[in-house]
Amino acid sequence: MKHIFLFLCSLLALVGCSSEDPITPGLTYGNDFVITDQPNDSIQHARYLLYKDFGVPVYFNDTIAKHTEGLGVDGKPRTTYETVDLNWTFSGYNRGVKYSYVYLTAPEDQMRALRFIRSYLGQISKPMRPFSILVADTLTAASAHRTQQPTFHVGFRTLVLAQVRSLTDSAKVAAQISTIVQSMVSDRVKAQSALCGRFAEVSKTNGWYGQEWKKLNSTYPLPTVLDLGKKSFVYSVNALFDEPPFTPYNHEDIVTLLLRSTGGQEPIAKDEEEAQNMRKAMIAEIAQFGFLAGWKQSGAYAPSDDSEDREQYLQALLYLGDGGFRQRYGDFPLVMQKYELLYNFISQTLGLNLNYNRIEQ
Repeated sequence: MKHIFLFLCSLLALVGCSSEDPITPGLTYGNDFVITDQPNDSIQHARYLLYKDFGVPVYFNDTIAKHTEGLGVDGKPRTTYETVDLNWTFSGYNRGVKYSYVYLTAPEDQMRALRFIRSYLGQISKPMRPFSILVADTLTAASAHRTQQPTFHVGFRTLVLAQVRSLTDSAKVAAQISTIVQSMVSDRVKAQSALCGRFAEVSKTNGWYGQEWKKLNSTYPLPTVLDLGKKSFVYSVNALFDEPPFTPYNHEDIVTLLLRSTGGQEPIAKDEEEAQNMRKAMIAEIAQFGFLAGWKQSGAYAPSDDSEDREQYLQALLYLGDGGFRQRYGDFPLVMQKYELLYNFISQTLGLNLNYNRIEQ
């Protein structure tokens, strides 16, 4: 089987992994990835229109093309196949995962998938478009440690979309597109080793990652973790907001929690204004160290490392937009120092539009 490899992202700074073979470009494709029109076939015509409008070929199985190349040792014509190979990654060739598919075959499901793809491609910048898209009913990724069936897979040269039959309304479509975009942005940011190094240095130099907030804090009187007493629920910075990058308990943010009695005890805040002020103080406490949220396993601690910290920033800036992020965090120098690094790369190099504000005025 011929491994398909696209030398699409040669300008990216690729970081090698010991478990992966190095990338070796050199394959050519001819017209294998060109979609031609078949006006009498609604599915093929829709595929052609997507290719015409966005330059992205869409497939419903992993065989892209087949070629007859001379004769084999048995004297019969020798056929080779061009196939999707998801083992190509942004850092090499990973042999540790085996991918398999159940194909999407029903015409109505295929057409729904094509409509989803048109919506997705219409919302992303040209530099963010995948080279090709494979649609499957299910995708299975099996390694020595686990087997998964993800709803999508962002490969080096192919975006795989699976389980699209469940995307039956606009809210689900929007949520899935947002998730895919964030994953693609994250992959491209991670490939920029110099950028990631500059981002990490802001909070890493002083050893702030993984530290308990109570040990780091020495400026503000309000503790970042509000402990209501013996065996009580701990209110942490991960409940600051009910939106990315936060994961509040039971979908309640800190203002709601501060105004609600717990275990028969009086609420921490006497009214909403006091609760809002307490939230602002908590934001300021962790922002002095350049952080937006706490460790995902326990909000009582700073993020475990720069990778977790960077993902929190990506979630926040993609959700809030440039206006919303600056409105919330613009007064905190270390936060904005890290933000500008990511914002400039995403908006300028990736061409993604961040000029929106998802905070209510």
